[in-house]
Amino acid sequence: MNRTLQFGILTLALVVGSLGCNPASLGYFLFRGDQKAPAEAKAFEPVKDKREVTVAILVNAPAGTLEFAGLDRDIVAATSRTFGEMSRDKKPAIKVIEPSRLDRFKAQNAGWRTMSAADIGKELGADYAMELTITGFDLYEKGTGRLMYMGRATADVVVYETADGKEHSRYFVEAPIESRPADGTPAAQYKALLIQRLALRLAWKHIPHVTDQRISAVQ
Repeated sequence: MNRTLQFGILTLALVVGSLGCNPASLGYFLFRGDQKAPAEAKAFEPVKDKREVTVAILVNAPAGTLEFAGLDRDIVAATSRTFGEMSRDKKPAIKVIEPSRLDRFKAQNAGWRTMSAADIGKELGADYAMELTITGFDLYEKGTGRLMYMGRATADVVVYETADGKEHSRYFVEAPIESRPADGTPAAQYKALLIQRLALRLAWKHIPHVTDQRISAVQ
C-alpha cells in the first residue's frame, strides 16, 4: 500500500472517529457498495413505450379532528413530491395527478362516489389508481396529555391498473417517527414530518430504494 493511500485511509478514519463512529467499521464505509432494495410491493410499469407512469391517489381519511384536517390533500402532495424525487433519474418517472384535478373531477361528476378507484383514475388519464384508506394517524403518545409526540400513521392500500381495472398490488403500510417533547415542535410541523414519512414508505412499496441507514445517519 503506497503512502498516499495510507494517509488517505488514516484521514478518513479520523473523520469517522470524530463523528462518533467506530473506526473499526471503516472498511464498511470504503467497500459497502450500493445497498439498494427492490420495490417492497410491486414496481409500476410504463404503458407501452411511455417513459413515465401517471398515478391517481385517492385518500379515504376520517374527519372531525385537528389531526385529520386536510390530511387527504397533504398526503397526495407529499407522495407526489416523494415519487417525483425518487424516480427522477429512473425509468419510468412517476407523476401523480394533482389534487386540484381530482377536486374538479369530483365537482363536475356528482356520482363520483359510486365509481371505482380504477374508473376515476382512468377518467383522469392515470395509468394506476392508488386507493389509500387511513386506519390510524396519531401525533401524541397516549397518556401524556399531549405533552409528548409519538407519531404513527397506518393505512390499507390497494393499487389498480386503470386500463382493465385489475388489482396491481395490495398492502398495509406503517409509518412511525421518533418521540419528542411537544413543547419543542409545533404540531403542524410534526404532522408534516409524519406525513412525509408515510409518503416515503409508500414510495418504497413501488420504487427501488436505498436501505442503508448508517450512511444516511452520518450524512
